[in-house]
Amino acid sequence: MKDLCVRGCALIVGLSLSSLAAAQAHAQDAHAPSSASETDKSSASDREIVVTAERRTTKLMSSPLSASVLSQDDLRDRSILNLDSLQFAAPALTVSSYGGGNLVNIRGVGRTEVVTQASAGVPIYRDGVPTFNAYFSSAEPYFDIKDIQVLRGPQGTFAGQNSTGGAVFVRTADPSTTEIGGYVQLGIGNYTDVQAQAALNIPISDTLAIRFAGDAEHRDGFYNYSGSFTGHPDRYARAAGRVGLLWRPSDRFEATVKVDYDYFDYGANTYAPIGSPNDLFDVSSNTNLFAVDRFVRVGGTLSYIFGDGTILRSITGYQFGKTRQKSDSDGTDIGNLTLEYRATEEITSQEINLISPEDLPLRFVLGAFYSNSIVDLPVFEIDAPPLVIAIDSKLRRDNTAVFGHFSYDLAPGLEIEVGARFNHATVRQNLLTTLTFAGFPLGSTPGPATLPDDDEVTGKIGLSWQVSNQHYLYGFVATGHKNSGLNTSIFSPPSFDGEDVTDYEIGYKGNFLDRRLRFQASFYHYDYKNYQFNQYDVMTRSAVILNVPGKSKSEGIELQLDGNFGSTAFNLAASYSTSKLASYFAVDPRNPPVVGAPPCLASGPSTSPQCLDLSGRRLPFQPKFTFSAGLQHRFDLGWGTLTPRVDVAYLDNQYTTVFQVPTIDTLAARTLVNAQLAYSSGTWTATLYASNLLDKHYVAAKLSGLRVAGAPRQFGLRVMKTF
Repeated sequence: MKDLCVRGCALIVGLSLSSLAAAQAHAQDAHAPSSASETDKSSASDREIVVTAERRTTKLMSSPLSASVLSQDDLRDRSILNLDSLQFAAPALTVSSYGGGNLVNIRGVGRTEVVTQASAGVPIYRDGVPTFNAYFSSAEPYFDIKDIQVLRGPQGTFAGQNSTGGAVFVRTADPSTTEIGGYVQLGIGNYTDVQAQAALNIPISDTLAIRFAGDAEHRDGFYNYSGSFTGHPDRYARAAGRVGLLWRPSDRFEATVKVDYDYFDYGANTYAPIGSPNDLFDVSSNTNLFAVDRFVRVGGTLSYIFGDGTILRSITGYQFGKTRQKSDSDGTDIGNLTLEYRATEEITSQEINLISPEDLPLRFVLGAFYSNSIVDLPVFEIDAPPLVIAIDSKLRRDNTAVFGHFSYDLAPGLEIEVGARFNHATVRQNLLTTLTFAGFPLGSTPGPATLPDDDEVTGKIGLSWQVSNQHYLYGFVATGHKNSGLNTSIFSPPSFDGEDVTDYEIGYKGNFLDRRLRFQASFYHYDYKNYQFNQYDVMTRSAVILNVPGKSKSEGIELQLDGNFGSTAFNLAASYSTSKLASYFAVDPRNPPVVGAPPCLASGPSTSPQCLDLSGRRLPFQPKFTFSAGLQHRFDLGWGTLTPRVDVAYLDNQYTTVFQVPTIDTLAARTLVNAQLAYSSGTWTATLYASNLLDKHYVAAKLSGLRVAGAPRQFGLRVMKTF
């Protein structure tokens, strides 16, 4: 993989530099089409921030939703490199990652365990295509990105995928027919880090253009290993590429196709027991460690504008991912409890939209959506001598939906919106669990094969008021649904029910000081029904999804303030929330069983000493308080500009399960500081950067009794040339 990464770096640099002379001759004053010039940055207060996630283009400050929009410059300035770092720039967003897996939650709603059988409450879109459900998307690098939009609350009435917690929309840079342009960036850092990134836009004709983009990195690992391990767990490498093709034969029709390929060699998914006294980066292991992911994504968008301005649009997606992993599931050098699996996931999706012009009193977005995903886990082996558990499973999901969202002007500045969605989901599974004890087969047990179809209607109704050109108020009620599913463990309930959430929300948006200050505030109250949560299966060392019947509750407030005063810019964001689990009694399966204890019913109460009353507890993955702030100032030197920037992010304590054992179920609060110093002159920019500047050692994720460390301090130099 090292050779592949080196070749990838060389290819990226060579591709860009070979076109540099021609590009400069063709357009002496051109900058990268997707990059803002210094003049653009200084006049950012004059530009409108737009939201396109609702399948139409609206202004952020006059849209009835809670959202964060980050431009390409924002991503670069704040060192947002992937999904994991995005959580420090958007309030109420939390991400727990290990390798390619992720737990993405907004306002505490989303996912509580990295399992493919549970639907994502926070879908992630790439150029309109919903991405993989549980794996791959966490580590996918943000390169040649146009913008990222984080929407909070249910988002099912205008886009393809079901959504309960919110959605993340990533838009990559499109090809352009106007000029040759692009950029090349090289970087070095500690841990012998070598980075390369580039993009090249080529107009082929007045109607056809192609854009290439690539990203590669190779570095040493963060961990110190001991024990009888093999493999190369102490290194990380990736190589990613994208090709986009644009065809615009007329002002009415446009077709865009993009193909992505990503390869990740994590060295290993490194765990340690949650209670280990060792430093987070000192790990023992006893097996051959490896963790390799690769995937391809093809997305195509066709758009036709009718004479009256109505848009007919098609978004087609195909994705195929493959992962190979072997890890030490107890995080020690004791010769047992290893885990190995190879899995593939294939997704096909299709969405059709009919979108009205925005200048009509009645506006609409109509859509139909279909997706099919197949997760094939041919061998999932858990070695816990003398017991060996082998799981062979194949899971198929089909989702079909129709949706519509309507907006109508009741009076000048006063708008009502109504939306609805019907979703039909089916789940089919082939599951076989085989047990072997001391080399003797104990037999095989088939798992649940089907689940009753999950049909659900969700919707939204709201009212908004443009008080003046600078002030905007909105309120709405929206519902969302997360599908039911099948568990893979033979020692657990075979299935779990769908989860429903109702969001009551009000918000305010305002511009101040000639639009140099933008302020957003929102308050929400959530009611949950059949809240889904994960429970640790001791036998298979994996997660089981269960439901909490009754009504769980959550509420909170979010604030955002962005300022741009020419050479000085800053951003502030904060969120505060509370939550309560519905009445629920359960046994923590990690506790030793008590022989002869009476049963523990979910409805409780019980005289069993193991039966815990979980009623009123805080929901997992919902920090009570989050805060982020950034400040930068540009010094004009005459022969260039010098821009220092500092970003600070704070995440409060989070629980990882409903049982909330302080020593093993808590992600401790953490404050992270990033800093950079950028020098720009013409089309050249050199940036000294440091992430996790104070070298905070913290646990980023906990799963199945193990902990995963967050990245330590990283620093280095990046040099970028635009053309």
